[in-house]
Amino acid sequence: MQKSRVSISWRENFSYYYEIARPYWANFLAIFILIVITTGIEVGHNYIFKLLIDEGTSFFNAAITQQAFIDFILFWAIIFVISIVILSASKYFRILWLSTLEGRMMRAVKIDIFSHLVSLSHSFHATHRTGSLISRLIRSGKSIENITDFLTFHGSPLIIKVVLSFALIALFDLSSAFIVLGVCIVFIIFCFFTIKGQQKANIERNEADDYEKAFIGDTFTNIETVKHFGKEKRMGFLFGGITNNTLLKQIKFWNYYALIDFGFSSI
Repeated sequence: MQKSRVSISWRENFSYYYEIARPYWANFLAIFILIVITTGIEVGHNYIFKLLIDEGTSFFNAAITQQAFIDFILFWAIIFVISIVILSASKYFRILWLSTLEGRMMRAVKIDIFSHLVSLSHSFHATHRTGSLISRLIRSGKSIENITDFLTFHGSPLIIKVVLSFALIALFDLSSAFIVLGVCIVFIIFCFFTIKGQQKANIERNEADDYEKAFIGDTFTNIETVKHFGKEKRMGFLFGGITNNTLLKQIKFWNYYALIDFGFSSI
């Protein structure tokens, strides 16, 4: 296989994603509202825990009465239970609506790319292996799912948590809030460059996977010729080398997750 020369155009990728996602803006808005609710509740739980510690400290220092402390606990316990119910329902509907949204977007992009491939000239199909085209067509839908999952499970919640955490900490100590904000920004920058490097490894992995599927397609398409000349072992040997290359590319891609975890723990 030749070394990949494909470059990543983030602008074109997100421009195409926007065109696919635009008809479903109402679905995105509903899911975003649920993300705000769930993230806000999760941050709020930490704040409730802080209030409980402060009130408990006041009680043990005899700054408040036992009855006042009990009333405080009962009040926030009720709030906590209600928030858990809302949190559970929000997460349920977020996954439910997200599954429908992703399914429709994946279908739209596969139809779009399939129609484009069908419209291409015969010479294009004569010079491109069918197995590789099938692999890329199927992967296109998966890519839409991956981007949407990143935006809804990682990107949006992270930004909302940073904003809410900064606002809450700033109420008590502005300098500490800026320190937390700085650490978050460093982590985001680290993740950006790490993911950028991972995308190159992802292209290599995809090309290796395409080549593997193309080889399988060519082999079984011409199985009569393979058997006629007794090349079964030869084809098995070649396929072993191809799958080993795919394995190495896959491991290289997965290893970036270890790097992200290392950076997260260190920062």
